[in-house]
Amino acid sequence: VPFSIEENKHRETESRLILRVCVCVCFGMRQAFFVSSFLSHFLFHLSSFLSHLASSSRLSFRLSSSLTFHTLSSLSLSKNNRSGSLSFGKECASYYGTTRKETRGKIRREIWKEARQEVGLLLPSNPPHYLFESHPFSDIVSCSPSSTSSLAYKEVWKNGNNFFEHNLYRLCNARRHPGRIDTFQRRDVLLFSFVRDPFSRFVSAYREVVFRYYRRSCRPGVSDKTKTRKRTRQAKTIPGFPSCSEMRNANQSSLVARKVLTYFFSGSHIPEELHFALQSAFLLSRPPYPSFYGRLERQEEEWKRLCRLPSPRKGLSSSCNPSVLLDTRVGVHKETSSDSMSHGKGLLHLLKTEPKWRRGIDVLLRMDRSCFSFPNPG
Repeated sequence: VPFSIEENKHRETESRLILRVCVCVCFGMRQAFFVSSFLSHFLFHLSSFLSHLASSSRLSFRLSSSLTFHTLSSLSLSKNNRSGSLSFGKECASYYGTTRKETRGKIRREIWKEARQEVGLLLPSNPPHYLFESHPFSDIVSCSPSSTSSLAYKEVWKNGNNFFEHNLYRLCNARRHPGRIDTFQRRDVLLFSFVRDPFSRFVSAYREVVFRYYRRSCRPGVSDKTKTRKRTRQAKTIPGFPSCSEMRNANQSSLVARKVLTYFFSGSHIPEELHFALQSAFLLSRPPYPSFYGRLERQEEEWKRLCRLPSPRKGLSSSCNPSVLLDTRVGVHKETSSDSMSHGKGLLHLLKTEPKWRRGIDVLLRMDRSCFSFPNPG
């Protein structure tokens, strides 16, 4: 029996209502599914992040504790500090006490930005990685296992590096461990190194940088022996760096210093500038960490104190013979130490007449002062 018009309208209204309810229910279930899925993913990633954070905190704490242990147990760097009780400064601990690349990168950029601002460079620039991080060419020199000395030396450029190496070769038939120093596995040696006043080291490094660049770029025909071949250099300078005629002229040594520092603080890089790397970059950026840090300015006294320390090797009562003096005639860079081209004098004159350069350098050296308890400049 056919429905009436009113019944048809009523049934159509009911059908539309049921359809709308179904659509709403389906849509709600779909939304609920997405919400629950989102919450599930969010809680999973949150738990992973908290777990990673806890793990990183424990790792950073262990590293900080390790560095502090080495410092408190053996570091004697001050004339007023005979007991060896010394701790890292806040800036040093905040940088080398963490393994987080983001944290280290942020600190590097802040220090570099402050140093550049001191010399009048305001545009952003990335800091040279080698200034603060592990040095690619630092090695360890250790005494032979058959010798009566149980010493190993961790290199630091411009800190009497060749001097200590040559003496270890002479005293205990030492051998070099090149390449990645963190693969050094000997436990029967006492690892030591020496540090020096950061500013005097920077001046020494500057002389080395300019001299080596001059020898590489301004002496055509000089032979350079490499591992694979013998080549002849051609005179070639880098734009922005001092010219050969300027580096030869002692009267232009201050101009040379200004150009070298401008090039350095601009963020440009030449291989010779690796000598500007901080002492902390050599010693603290990666293991193994020395158990003894001597002061180069008191080398003879510190050497005797080092030799009297107990030897980690069985059968030896001390690390070396304290009565054997080091030969001061070996391992000296005569051309740079004598400042034969007056580059060091030019740098000091520039820093005196234009103090902004000294302020910028002191900002960079602040890390070494914090790590090894050197006083800040007055």
